[in-house]
Amino acid sequence: MEIRQLKYFISVVRLGSVGAAAEANYVTQPAVTLQVQKLEEELGEKLLERRGRRVAPTQAGRMVAEHAEAVIRGVETLRGAVTGLKGLESGFLRMANIDAASVYVLPDIYRSFHQKYPGVKIEIIVGDTARLLEALRHGEVELASTV
Repeated sequence: MEIRQLKYFISVVRLGSVGAAAEANYVTQPAVTLQVQKLEEELGEKLLERRGRRVAPTQAGRMVAEHAEAVIRGVETLRGAVTGLKGLESGFLRMANIDAASVYVLPDIYRSFHQKYPGVKIEIIVGDTARLLEALRHGEVELASTV
């Protein structure tokens, strides 16, 4: 099952026409028809029925459309989250620091970072140098500071 198939199928259901769905997705009618047929084959159910020049979803088609819309929303949310990471608009940074650095050196740096990138959450692990290097080696943190 491909995202493209779900997207085309949702367009057909919303617009009631393969031609309109093709136009909305900037593809040909045969391309939409082929992808919907592949989706039907994979699911083993007829999803659309013809009503003159229009098409309407079957009961299975309505169910697939509902779930497909949730999938598409999830994909869009995922894309937005990844884009947010690129611009440091959102994300999560795990750091490891020695106790003295966390108390005396880094608080102002954390504050400045948070003001500039409020969507990025910082988690701090405090420990001795050996523990910090171990956490870094095992991917438990992205950054370790021993100063």
